[in-house]
Amino acid sequence: VEAEPPRFLRGRRFAFCGDSTELLALRAKALAHGAPEVKNITKTVVWVAADEVDGTSRQHGKARELGLPILAIREADVRLSEEIAIAQHEQFEREQVLAAQEAERARWRAERERQQEADDAYWGPTWRKREHKEDPGPPEW
Repeated sequence: VEAEPPRFLRGRRFAFCGDSTELLALRAKALAHGAPEVKNITKTVVWVAADEVDGTSRQHGKARELGLPILAIREADVRLSEEIAIAQHEQFEREQVLAAQEAERARWRAERERQQEADDAYWGPTWRKREHKEDPGPPEW
């Protein structure tokens, strides 16, 4: 079983106009890394990859209307690889922050446990003697 790649591009939207094998492979790469399927081109789309940069389709027109960059396949592949690298770096930084937070929590728990042991060592003999003196023992049946 092949491992699924991390979904680094979740929330980043890219549109693909055309049906060439290179464009379909690029689209598959984006989807495999978590980019959502884009049916309609809206202002939330980052860029549009197209077989024909100067195309006249409805998607091309909408992208131009919104001022979105329309990229050739090779340029889109480079940009997609950059987006994946940026997302991987952001994920790495998030993991570093989480690891540092967890280390701080572990340090705090260890310090609290050490303090609790010190408190028990100090107060334990005081209350233990009285507790044992007043303990009636197990009930007789």
